[in-house]
Amino acid sequence: MIKSLLIANRGEIACRVIRTCRRLGIRSIAVYSEADRSALHVRSADEAVAIGPAESKASYLDLEKITAAAQQSKAEAVHPGYGFLSENSAFAERLSAAGVLFVGPRAETIRLMGDKLQAKALAERAQVPTVPGITLAGSSAQDMESAAKFGKQVGYPILIKAAAGGGGRGMRKVFAESELPSKLEGASREAQAFFNDGRVFIEKLVERARHIEVQIFGDSHGNVIHLFDRDCTLQRNHQKVIEEAPAPNLAESTRTALHAAAVRLGQASKYLSAGTVEFLVDQQGHFYFLEVNSRLQVEHPVTELITGLDLVELQLRIASGEGLPELTSNRPVQVCGAALEFRICAEAPEENFRSSTGLLSRFEFPVSAPGVRLDAGFENGDRVTHFYDSLLAKLIISGATRAEVLTRARRALAHSQVIGVRSNLGFLGSLINSTAFDQVTHSIETAEQLLASEEPHHLRRMRTVAALDLLSDVLAADPGARHFRIFGQPRLAHSVRVNGIEISVELKLQAPGIYRLDQDGIVIETDAAQSSSFLVAGSPVRAEQLSDRYGRRWLATSFGSFQLESLEVRLKQRADQRDRHSGSIQSTLPGKVVAVKVKPGDVVEAGSTLLVIESMKMEHQVKAPLNGEVKTVHVAAGDTVEAGRVLAELQYS
Repeated sequence: MIKSLLIANRGEIACRVIRTCRRLGIRSIAVYSEADRSALHVRSADEAVAIGPAESKASYLDLEKITAAAQQSKAEAVHPGYGFLSENSAFAERLSAAGVLFVGPRAETIRLMGDKLQAKALAERAQVPTVPGITLAGSSAQDMESAAKFGKQVGYPILIKAAAGGGGRGMRKVFAESELPSKLEGASREAQAFFNDGRVFIEKLVERARHIEVQIFGDSHGNVIHLFDRDCTLQRNHQKVIEEAPAPNLAESTRTALHAAAVRLGQASKYLSAGTVEFLVDQQGHFYFLEVNSRLQVEHPVTELITGLDLVELQLRIASGEGLPELTSNRPVQVCGAALEFRICAEAPEENFRSSTGLLSRFEFPVSAPGVRLDAGFENGDRVTHFYDSLLAKLIISGATRAEVLTRARRALAHSQVIGVRSNLGFLGSLINSTAFDQVTHSIETAEQLLASEEPHHLRRMRTVAALDLLSDVLAADPGARHFRIFGQPRLAHSVRVNGIEISVELKLQAPGIYRLDQDGIVIETDAAQSSSFLVAGSPVRAEQLSDRYGRRWLATSFGSFQLESLEVRLKQRADQRDRHSGSIQSTLPGKVVAVKVKPGDVVEAGSTLLVIESMKMEHQVKAPLNGEVKTVHVAAGDTVEAGRVLAELQYS
């Protein structure tokens, strides 16, 4: 068995691997960049080695530095986690040359599966169904012509994907030929930036598909097994947000065929260690090969909870030469219960999932509740930076049945709090409470549109937050005589931005301590003895006003945490900007400029894209707020910017 392990990663997956190391008595070695000097994974490991600057390319993606750290710390093996170097065949080969075990597939398998085109060809040879498509070198005029021809042949919509990578990077849906130029250029640029390979391929989009994947394991003796399936359909911007195992509402004949196809592909590639074969399943139950992720998946905990296996331990034992028959002979692997995983991310769903940074003033989850597990890379007081992805933690819920898991999940999300950065907790709550999720009628397309479809409910919740904020203000302002003075006011009004959305509410007094929210007819009762306790439509709700370390206002409630901003200040800033007929376009988040779409003298319309900024591994478009002319552009592609940096100046028409 391996005695010492270096984890070539950070955040929650590094902490997750360290936890298994601690249980097995393996010496754990963390690596860290300057930005992660005091990170949780560094604090958790037995040892830690510095590997360079905050930029990933100069630290976590530097093969030489990671290899040197393994040699320096006398690590017997390296676990790559996921992302970063986990699917880098050159890294696996470099470690092997240095006499260090790579905990993962063979280099040649990584190389094969990392190229989606070769992986697709292998799937076809293994008699696994695939979707027809074409390959393009990039976004040249010739590529554009080929793409347009393919679109006409198969019909729209079509899907553009990066040939050399996954995770939604370089992926674009195209619904009409007019969208091809911008989306092909963007997909190729993103593929080049993330995978150093601008090639893309285009396939017919399988509409209303579910995203089902099968966990496989292979050992060095030629054995390949599956560990059942997961449903990863619910996604935003092509990235998963909720995963569950086993996949619900799936015909057993389809499930059995999926498992068999995944094992055939594993056998054809002589697969070693953990891997995931991903499929699209259409409404008729037909399935198509999507890709193979030759690493441990983000969503592996749901498989652990339905099988009782520690997949990291399984990886380590296989890397040590143990065989699958011996590892599973004492306990036949079978499904027991169900599990859900929620990816808790630092992002603003109401603003197209814009990434969020800052200090975590409150980071709390009900980990003592039955069936609740938290895999986190952060704790209270930790800083979230823009250098890495937005994943903060994974909240994993298990139970005997899917119904029990859903009940526990809704309760757990309602009692989770993230203060200091914006998070997707409220968005996850909307997903888990939707009819589509409860009845398993969702697809990748409908999942991406769910936030819009839930808008009426979402706005009611925002108005309730604004009302609770108003009542909290009034209660706190006059604690000595609150029961008399507050309730002598027949009407209260309030305007505020809640998570970036402008909200105005009006409350009417119905009786002492009881107000009615006009827009929604919701009745809110206050507690004269407890200023943070309310009854909202008859249900008890706690609402606590807080300030983070930047002085920003938050309201922590029983149904999520919300950032509040005075609407009066915002409206005055907007009016001042219009009065000046000119304005500075500032970055709302830190990151790197990846594209500048305008130049001085260009005439732009409100809503048109001026620049593209990459932050937390996501691209964000900076758009013109009003019609006007570009006077100055202060940045160029490749520049690193902080939040508040002036990017360009416009003269409004």
